[in-house]
Amino acid sequence: MRWAGCCVAGLLLACCAAASAADEAWPGGPRVCEQAAQRAVDWLAPRVNEMPVGARLLLDFVRRKFALPDNLAFSLEGLSPGDRKLAAVYARLYTPHAEATPPPREAPEFIRNDLRALYCRERPLPADFAPALRRQMARGGYALTHAALACQWARDNGCIDPESPLWRRLSDDIAGAMAGVAREKGVRDEVGLEAAAFLCYMGRKALLPEEAARELRGAQRASGAFHSHASAEPGFHDTVLCLWILLEIARPDTPHVSMIPGAGAPRE
Repeated sequence: MRWAGCCVAGLLLACCAAASAADEAWPGGPRVCEQAAQRAVDWLAPRVNEMPVGARLLLDFVRRKFALPDNLAFSLEGLSPGDRKLAAVYARLYTPHAEATPPPREAPEFIRNDLRALYCRERPLPADFAPALRRQMARGGYALTHAALACQWARDNGCIDPESPLWRRLSDDIAGAMAGVAREKGVRDEVGLEAAAFLCYMGRKALLPEEAARELRGAQRASGAFHSHASAEPGFHDTVLCLWILLEIARPDTPHVSMIPGAGAPRE
C-alpha cells in the first residue's frame, strides 16, 4: 500500500502448524524469525520520524497487533506538509473517531475506494461498491492490493456481510489473484510484497507460496532493514511489511487485529 502505507510478503506456511514444518521453511523456525524481527525493529526504532506517512501507519498497526514497544507508535512529528495532508485523509487509522477528509483531486480511484471502506460506518457504501472493487481487482498491481484492503476494511467496520455469496466470491477472487501475484513476483518486488502482506491481513496465509519464506530470509540486509529491490535508499515500507511477516511466522496464534482502531466496536 504505497499511497496509504499499508501492507507483506508471502510466507506463513506449515510453520504456523508444526515446528518441524517451520524449521524446514526457515532454518531455526519461529525463534530465528523472532530474532530477525528484532533486528528489523532495532533498525526502524531510531528512524520512525524519518518515515513517510504510509510506512508509519503500517508500523503502528504492526505495533498494536504484536504488542511492540511504544516508541514505534504513529506520530506526526517530522512529516512533510504533503504527508501531513495525507495523514489527515487517513486519520481514522490513528484516531478512532476522526471525521472523513476529502482526498486530493489527483488521488486515484482505488484510494477513493479505500476511504469509502475506511469511513463506511458514517457514510454507507455505494450500491456499486462490490462491482467497483471487482473492476479494480482486474487492473492488477496496486489497484488489486488496495481492492483487498478496501474489502477487509469494509468487513472490519461491519459494513458488509462477509458470508453473503457476493462478498464471499469477491473475497475469494481477490485472494486468489493476489496469491498469483505473490507467486509470480516474489518478495523482492514491491507489488508482490504487498500482495503477500494483504493475504495475511485477509486471513489467507495458506495461499502464500512456500518459497517466500526462503526469499524473505535472504532479503534482510546486515543492518536489519529489508529492500524489495537493489536500492541504496532505506526500505521503510519494505522493512515494515517484512517485519509483519516475520512476526506472523514467529507468533502464529496472534488473533486478527484491524488496521482501524476501534473497528467492530458498537456504534455510538
